Amino acid sequence: MAGDNRMKGKLLPAVITFILFIVPFFWLKPGFMDLGGDSSRLYFYDPLRYLLNYSLFAVSPSGVGSENIGFMTIPFVTLLAVAKRILVSSTVLISAFHGFSLATSFLFVYLSIVQLLHTSMKSERLKELSALAGGLLYVFSPISIFGWDKVLITHNHVFLNPVMFYLMLRYVVTDRFYYLFWALLVTFVFSANFSFAAAPVFFAFYPISLVLLLVYKRWILNQSVHWKQLGVACIVFILLQAFHIVPQIASMVTPGSVLYTSIFSAEGKFDRGLGYFSAIAPSIKASINILLVPQMQEVSKLLLFMVFVPFTVIVGLLLAVREQKKYTQTLIIFCVSFLIIFFFATANISDAGLSFYKKLFILPGFSIFRNFYGQWASAYLFYYAIIFGIALFYVLRAYPKVKIWLGIFVSLLLINAWPFINGSLTNPILWQSTNSRIAMNMDPAFVQALEYIRQLPTDGKVITLPLTDPGYQIVAGKDAGAYQGPSMISYLAGKQDFAGTAEFGRYREILLDASANKDFTMIKSILGVLNIRYIFYNSDPQVYDAFPAFPYDDARKFFPKRQKEYKQFVESLSLRLVASFDNRLYIYELPTESVTPRIYISNNTIVLSRAVEDMSVPLSLLNGEGAASVFFDGPQTPSSASAFWYPAEPQSTLLRMIKNPNPPRIMHHAFATQPPSSFLYPLVMLKENLLLYKRGDYDYRYLSDQRLFLSAKRIFELEQWGRSLPVLETLRTLEDMKNAYKEPGLSPDRPKLWSIPAWRRVNSWEATFARYYRYFDDNIKTIDAIDQSLQWKTEQRFLLSEYLRQHYRRVTLLIRQRDPVNAHRDYLEKMTDMMFGDLLDRTRANLSDLTIPYSVSLSKTDVGLYDLYMDKNTYNAHDRLSVAIKDARFQAPVNSKERWVKLGIASHVENNSLDQASISLMEQQNMLTNNSRMTLESELSSTDSASFAIDARYIKGAKGLVWKIDDWQPQSYYLLTFAYQTSREPFVVRTLESEILRPASPQNAQRGEQAQDGKVDSTNTIVEDMLKSPTWAQYQAVVRTNKYVNTGFVQISPFTDQLSLSRIELKNVSLVHIPHPLMMLLKNNDKKIESQPTVSFIQVNPTKYKIHVSGADQPYVLALNEAFNSRWRVSLTSPTPNGRSKSIAMMRHFQVNGYANAWYIMPEDTDGQNEYELELYMGTQSYFYIGASISIITLIGLLSYGMWRYIKKWGRV
Repeated sequence: MAGDNRMKGKLLPAVITFILFIVPFFWLKPGFMDLGGDSSRLYFYDPLRYLLNYSLFAVSPSGVGSENIGFMTIPFVTLLAVAKRILVSSTVLISAFHGFSLATSFLFVYLSIVQLLHTSMKSERLKELSALAGGLLYVFSPISIFGWDKVLITHNHVFLNPVMFYLMLRYVVTDRFYYLFWALLVTFVFSANFSFAAAPVFFAFYPISLVLLLVYKRWILNQSVHWKQLGVACIVFILLQAFHIVPQIASMVTPGSVLYTSIFSAEGKFDRGLGYFSAIAPSIKASINILLVPQMQEVSKLLLFMVFVPFTVIVGLLLAVREQKKYTQTLIIFCVSFLIIFFFATANISDAGLSFYKKLFILPGFSIFRNFYGQWASAYLFYYAIIFGIALFYVLRAYPKVKIWLGIFVSLLLINAWPFINGSLTNPILWQSTNSRIAMNMDPAFVQALEYIRQLPTDGKVITLPLTDPGYQIVAGKDAGAYQGPSMISYLAGKQDFAGTAEFGRYREILLDASANKDFTMIKSILGVLNIRYIFYNSDPQVYDAFPAFPYDDARKFFPKRQKEYKQFVESLSLRLVASFDNRLYIYELPTESVTPRIYISNNTIVLSRAVEDMSVPLSLLNGEGAASVFFDGPQTPSSASAFWYPAEPQSTLLRMIKNPNPPRIMHHAFATQPPSSFLYPLVMLKENLLLYKRGDYDYRYLSDQRLFLSAKRIFELEQWGRSLPVLETLRTLEDMKNAYKEPGLSPDRPKLWSIPAWRRVNSWEATFARYYRYFDDNIKTIDAIDQSLQWKTEQRFLLSEYLRQHYRRVTLLIRQRDPVNAHRDYLEKMTDMMFGDLLDRTRANLSDLTIPYSVSLSKTDVGLYDLYMDKNTYNAHDRLSVAIKDARFQAPVNSKERWVKLGIASHVENNSLDQASISLMEQQNMLTNNSRMTLESELSSTDSASFAIDARYIKGAKGLVWKIDDWQPQSYYLLTFAYQTSREPFVVRTLESEILRPASPQNAQRGEQAQDGKVDSTNTIVEDMLKSPTWAQYQAVVRTNKYVNTGFVQISPFTDQLSLSRIELKNVSLVHIPHPLMMLLKNNDKKIESQPTVSFIQVNPTKYKIHVSGADQPYVLALNEAFNSRWRVSLTSPTPNGRSKSIAMMRHFQVNGYANAWYIMPEDTDGQNEYELELYMGTQSYFYIGASISIITLIGLLSYGMWRYIKKWGRV
C-alpha cells in the first residue's frame, strides 16, 4: 500500500510536468512566432544568422556601430541553432522552449520543497501535496502569468532560479560533486543569465541564496562546509564565463563606455538610477506584493482569494515555532530570507525604509536596481512559493480539513490563469497599435528583401523608413500580427541599419528639423556623412498607420503622418530605385559621390575648437564636400587642417538669467520628518547649524546650497504643519524679525531648552520666518562680501530671486488656505510681504543693457588675423543688428545668400585675449502692442499700449489681460519688463508658448489637449510669477523659448478667484527679443597638403579591416565611420622590419564628424614608406578571444573531469 502511495506521489508531479510542457504548443498557430521586444527573439527564427551578426562580434550591427558586448548569448543561441536544425520549424522551437520553461519551473520548485521537508512516512502524502501546491503557485500566481510575451533572453531566470537552487541544495545535503558539475554546465549554457545584462536578477537571487544554503548546511543539517570545493567551483564558474566577463570588465574600466557610465558616473547612479527609482517607488504597495498581484494595475476583487497564501504562511510559521524542532527551523530561516527580499522588492514600506533605499544608490552599480520591483520579483516569487509550500505542510498536518480550502484555492488559481493557459495573455495586441498582435507569420516578400540586402556591398549602411523613435523596426506578418523590435536588417541581414531617430545620436535634431522643413539636401548630407547608402522603405500601411503612437510618437511630429504622404516624401529625395518586392517594399540607393565611405582618407579637414550642439553647423562649413571630409571638435587636432574655426561665446549676464518654469531642483527634494512642535526639533536645528558652521565661511557654493535647501525645508514645514503652528503676532518690523528670535540653548542670552514659553516662541510662524529670513540674509551678505566679478554677483542674486519668487507664491497661497477669514491672515500676509519684499529688493538685478559681448579663448601662440563670421540661420531677420568690432560699428548684412556672413576682421595679439566683438539691437521693437493685445471682458483705465490699470472684478473667471505674439521665435531669448503696483489681492504674470501642431496620441488626450484634424495644439507655461507690491516695483524676466514653438502669450490675471476688489497698475510694459547669433572666427591654414594618398579596404568581419595605402608621402587623416571607441586600433602589418605588426598613431586617435574615428598618421609612423598594408581592428574583440580561449579550455577540463569521475564510479561497480 505504501508502495502504491509512493508511486502515486511520483506519478502526479510527472503528469503535471508533462501537461505544462504541452500547454505552450496551443499558443501559436502553425508558422506563427512570438518575436520582438528589446532582445528581438530573432534567435528563435534564425539562430545561426543571429549568432553571426550579433553574438560573435564586438561591434553592434545597428546604427553607427557602437561597442557590443553580446558574447554571453553564444552558448544559448548555439544550442538553439542545433535544436532548430533538428526541429526545423521556429514555431515548434518556440513552443518547445516555452514548455520546457514552464515544466522545469514547476518541477524544480516542487523538488526543492520536497527536499526541504523532513517528514515521516505517515506525512509523505502531505509533503507531496504541499510541494505540488508550491510549484503551481510559482507557475500560475497572478504576477508570474504576465510578461511571457516578447520575453527577454534573460527571462530564463524563471526556470534557472529553481534549477540552480535545487542543484545547490542537493549538493549541500549530499556533498556530491555530481550536482556541482551540472550546476556549472547550466551556468555555461545559460551564460546570458550570469552576465551584466542579467546583473539585477542575478544579484537579487544568488548571493542571498548562497548564504541561506550555507546557513542551512551548518545550523540545520549540522554539517561542515567544504570551503575548498566551493572555492574551486567559484573559480571554475568564473573561468567558464570568461568569454563574456573579460570584455565586459574591459568595457567597465573604460571611461565613457556604457558600462562605466552605468556603474560609476553620477549620471548613472543618480539621474538614471535614483531619479527613476524615486518616480516609481511611491506607486509600489506592500499589500499588493503580499498578494502576489501585479503592481500599478487595477486589482480585481476576484484576486482577493490570494489572501490564502499569506494567511497560510503566517499560520504555518506559528505552528513551526511551536514545535521547536531542529528541522522546523528551516521555515524560519527561509522566512527571514524572504523578508529581506520582500523589503528590496517593495521599498515603499515606510519613510525610513524608503530613505534607506535611496541612500544605497551612492554605491557603485546599485543603480541596476532602479526598476527594483521587476528585478527582485523572480527571487521574491521563488522564496514565497518555497515558504508557502513548507508552511502549508504544517497547516495540513495540524488541520487536515484545510485540504478543501486548498482545493478551492488551486481551482481559483487555475481559473485566474486560464487566459495564460489558453494563450490569450501571451499574444496580446501590441501596445498602442490599432489591432496588431504579437504572433506573426513571416512575410515571404520581406524574406526576399532581407536576402537582397544581405548581398549588398559592405561599404554602405541602411536606413529603414518609416523611422521609429527608439530604433525598433515594425514588420507586418503575412496573415496577421507584426514584429516590433530591433531591426531585422541588422540581426538577420548583417547590415548596419538606422531604424529609429535615437540611433542618429548628435545628428538626430537636425534630421528632425530637416524632415519637418522638407530640406531634402540636408537629409541626404546627413545620410552621406553617416555612410548610409541604402534606404529601405516599407510602404505597408500596417507598419505605420496601424501604430498611431508608439513607437512613432516623436518621429511623427516631423516626418509624414500617413503612408500616402510618406511615399511622396521618399520620392522627393530623388533616389535611385534598385529593387522592389510585392510593390510594398522598396530599396533605394544614394549616389556614390554623396556618401562618405566607411574607411577613407580626408581631402578636406576642418577643425572646430569645441563641440557645437547644432550639427548642421559643421556640415555647412564643409561647403558640400562632405563625401570625403571630416571635422574635429576636441583639444587635439592635426596641424594639416585646411581651416580652423573658433566658436565665440556670448558673455552677457542676460543669457544666464533665464526664468525657470519649474522650481529649482533642490526645492523638489526638500522634506522634513519632524514637525516644529516635536521635542526632537531642537536636535534637528542643531544638526542643521552644524552642517552650516563646519565649512566656516570659505565654501560659498556649499553654504549657499545648504541654506537654500534649509529655506525650502522651512516652507515645507509650514505647508505640512502650518495649521497647528501658533501665531504670536509679535513682529512689526524687519528689525524685530532679525533680533527677536534666538534658538534655545544653555547660554544665558538664549531661551532655556526646558522652558515651555521658549518652546512656544521657537515653534511658531514667527520663528520659522526668522529662520528663513536668516538663511537668505546670510547668502546676500556673502555675495556682497565675496571677491568676485559683478557679473557673478548679479547671477547669484538672480538665482536667489528665483527661489524667493517661488516661495513667496507658496506662502501666500498657504496663508489663504490656513486662514481664509481668520484674524491672523492680515498679520501673516503683512509679515510675508515685508520679508519677501525686502529680500526681493536686495536680489533685484538691472537687465536693461541688451548688448551681447562675445569672446573666444585662444592660446598665446594663436596670434594673427581672423575672419569674423555670423551664422545667418541663428538670428531673426526682423532684428536690425548692430555689430561692433574694435572701434567700428555697422549694421549686420541680412540679404546674403550664404549661411555664413562675413562681418569683418578681428585680431589676436597676446595674453589669451581677443579684441571684443559685440552684438546689439539698433532699435528695440516692443512686441506687446495694441495689435497683439487680445480683447477680453476687462476695463482698462488707459488705451495707451504700455500703461494699464486693471480691476480684478472685470476679469474674474476670464483669461485676464493677454498679449499674443505671432512672431515667436524658437530657441530664442526675450526680455519682459514693466513697472507695477497692486492693491489688496496679488496678480500673476505668465509667459506661455504654443507648440507646433503635432499628432494626437493617447498621452496627449490624457493631458486634456484638444485634437483637431488628427493634431494637437499644446500650450505650455514657461514663466509664472506672483505680483504684489503696494508701491511701484520693477519686474524683469529673461525668457528662453523652446525649440518647436510658433506662438507666444503674455498673460496677467488675478492670483485667485477672490471677489474682493483688487487692482494692478502697469507702466512701460515691454517684451524685447534678445539677439544671440552664433559667431565664429576663421583662420585658414597656409600649409595645405597638395596631394592625398589613395586607400582601399576589405572587411574581414565587423571588427577587422585590411587596408591598402599608396602614395602616402605626407601626413594624412584616416577615418572610420563607426562609433568612436578608444579600443579601435590601427596597426602596420606590412612591410615591417621585423615582420611583425605594430600599432601606430595611438595618441593621435580622434573623434570626428561628431561620432566617428580618425587617426592622424605621419610618415614616421610607417617608417617613411609610401605604400603599405594597415589593419584596423576593435580591441574588445581581442579580449573576447582571450576570454573564449579560457572558457573553452575550462569547459573541456570540466567535461573531462566529469567523464573521468563517471568512468571511475562505474569501474567500481
